[in-house]
Amino acid sequence: MLNCIDEWIDSMGANREAIDPDKIPWDALRTLVGQTIFGGKIDNEFDQKILMSLVSYFFRKETFDVDYPLVNSPGDDSHSGLVIPDYKSYKDFYNWVKQLPGIESPAWSGLPPNVEKINRMRQADALVVDTKVLQGTGDEDMDVNDKGAKDDDGAAQWLVSLEKKIHIYLERLPEELKTLVREPALVKIPMFRFLEREVSILSSLLKTVKKDFALALDICTGEAKSNQYTKAIAESLHQDVVPKHWKKYIVPDTWTASEWLNDFRKRLD
Repeated sequence: MLNCIDEWIDSMGANREAIDPDKIPWDALRTLVGQTIFGGKIDNEFDQKILMSLVSYFFRKETFDVDYPLVNSPGDDSHSGLVIPDYKSYKDFYNWVKQLPGIESPAWSGLPPNVEKINRMRQADALVVDTKVLQGTGDEDMDVNDKGAKDDDGAAQWLVSLEKKIHIYLERLPEELKTLVREPALVKIPMFRFLEREVSILSSLLKTVKKDFALALDICTGEAKSNQYTKAIAESLHQDVVPKHWKKYIVPDTWTASEWLNDFRKRLD
């Protein structure tokens, strides 16, 4: 991008010490940056609007004015002094740039000052989720001894805790969710078709959840040996992580399995 702009500006400033801002093709520069160089890589309408707002703000003749504000953020007083300095030489501008803070404020990109805090909160939430996943149970703990998982001093103590947890989960869920009866007159109603689809999806998901609980209970009681699928279910529930195939609708990534089941029960109700 800089090479393209330099070529345009250099061709206009040949044999001149200064360039008249009114003679710079600002519209062409804005189009070049906003629609070709960067804009050609953007497929989101909202992102394109943000890009064009930044391009329109920085690529204009007013940027040649002394004390032109590079940051137009009234709510960010800490960086209100970031303005175009009254320098003439490249060396002076270079030294000014080198003296800028090492950490840029989000306001420099037109974002709210607290966006960095929000981003760090999301990173912390993601770290908590990853930490839960790392709290594995170990392959050797999946095999229960002949006495089952009731041996309090055995290696499968986590299965004893998981069995109790699953029974609590099962008490929260209904036995089944009956699907709606299709009738010719009702099928013509959009609201009925919408509700029928929602109920069908929830009914199918309820069967999947209860089936997974039953498989996990067989592992906990020693009635069945684990396989890759049942091991993943048991470890997810033990770590209070929502199994991936349960996520048929969008929920916060930081939700635990308990939080997801509470929400699921409300949707069923």
